Amino acid sequence: MSLNVHSVVLSFVVATAALVGCDRDDHGHPHDAPKPQSTATPAVGGGAQPMADDHDNTGSSTQHKLGDVTVAGYTFAVTQTSAITPGKEADITLVQTAGTGEPKAVRIWIGNESGEGSVKVRTHKHGSKMEAHVEVPDPLAADAKLWVEVETADAKQASSVAIKR
Repeated sequence: MSLNVHSVVLSFVVATAALVGCDRDDHGHPHDAPKPQSTATPAVGGGAQPMADDHDNTGSSTQHKLGDVTVAGYTFAVTQTSAITPGKEADITLVQTAGTGEPKAVRIWIGNESGEGSVKVRTHKHGSKMEAHVEVPDPLAADAKLWVEVETADAKQASSVAIKR
């Protein structure tokens, strides 16, 4: 094969690899950002290691059921699926357990009711679950909570649940 054919094939492989990455849309992180590299030490005997991505793949079983939140006629079972660390991103899962239809939008943040000093993020769906990757403020106030805001055609309402530190 000529040098030009090798260049075209290599360019195609690199372009394809760049496009494959994260297949979810609009959920709180840029798709062109480099993904963190795994710092795991290979297992003796060549065992497989988890692939690095933007989720908590530390092997920890950080999962805390925080309780139910009822907002604007909708009830959600809220689960914290990663550690709450100031200055880092936390993963939160919500499952709608009551309410008719789906709200226009569901947003969450960690902090106080006003959201001052926090970043509100919109949840995205994975089957029957809603998920969000929410930034944890640094510093994190002692009385900070997880806030769930529901937007309907008529209004926005919010309620909170305690986080697990």
